[in-house]
Amino acid sequence: MKNKVLNMTFRGLLILLSVIFVFAGMDKVVCRPDMVNMFKELGIPKTIMVVVGFTELVFAVLIHIKYFTKLALQGLMFIMFFAFVLTIISNGFMSSIFPLMIFVILLFTNHVGQIVKDNEK
Repeated sequence: MKNKVLNMTFRGLLILLSVIFVFAGMDKVVCRPDMVNMFKELGIPKTIMVVVGFTELVFAVLIHIKYFTKLALQGLMFIMFFAFVLTIISNGFMSSIFPLMIFVILLFTNHVGQIVKDNEK
């Protein structure tokens, strides 16, 4: 019973994260004006924004492929860690709460995924 709940929690978190990063990635790839302004405030060029958006989209898909789940989660954690740090530097702590929350959810999901993987053995 515990394994089933953990597995369902893990799958639910993966779906939630995938939806979040598909929308966030698309906003960056299509260069929405608010995203362009946000990256401009951080001092990051538009081309880097598009690359980050495309990377988020790729990881949002890879997150559901068993052999790439951990890699995708860690890649997204890397992106969100730097989003958190850059936002703190440019706008202060209060503006960086959302990237921090997503980073913590990614960290938790990675941990739950490891428990699910260990229970499958």
